[in-house]
Amino acid sequence: MLPFQTLSVSGNSGDIVAPEDFNSCILKLATGVTTGTSPTLNMYVQQKLGTSVATDTFGRQPGGVASYDDIISFTQIVATGTLICRWMPITAPVAAGAVLSATQTIAPSDAALAAGSVRLGPLGRIWRLKWVITGTSPTFPGTYMVAQFLNV
Repeated sequence: MLPFQTLSVSGNSGDIVAPEDFNSCILKLATGVTTGTSPTLNMYVQQKLGTSVATDTFGRQPGGVASYDDIISFTQIVATGTLICRWMPITAPVAAGAVLSATQTIAPSDAALAAGSVRLGPLGRIWRLKWVITGTSPTFPGTYMVAQFLNV
């Protein structure tokens, strides 16, 4: 999902198409020895919600800006040589006849899900990784993420 590289500024991976028919995945995020003063890396896995479409003066829809929603927020990386694995089920068990209440409705978030959290629910196939880096001259060399998609 993220090739081996050095991260030093915030960014994103661009769209990643997940395989069909998966219902859970295992994600492994690793970094090398971090440098800088108070380096912090927040890594998010987001799903693409769609594209806001504007209509031009001729009634055409030339595109728009994609919106994304956090589904995983890894534990913050602040130490050297960090390795984090995360298992993500797609749906949480729901009792027979259960009704979702309004309090279970969650507004989409962009790089705002609490660190170390997973949001359960049905997922689309288009994802991206988004990372937010803070600190003074931070670098996270040898950073990569791999994913194993499962159909269990």
